[in-house]
Amino acid sequence: MTKVTEKTVKCANCNKESKQLFVFSVNFNLGNKDDNKSLMEHKQVCPHCKYTAYDISVKK
Repeated sequence: MTKVTEKTVKCANCNKESKQLFVFSVNFNLGNKDDNKSLMEHKQVCPHCKYTAYDISVKK
């Protein structure tokens, strides 16, 4: 089962909040391969400062 949720997180770079998608798991038996692959490789982007990471609430 594909598990995806949306949460409000604070950006570790600029300290502003935004809603971000969190992907917990992907079911490769459902949907097409390209859609599932893009979900697994999803990165969050802060709309304020454009900081990009798998989890923008954590500074690299």
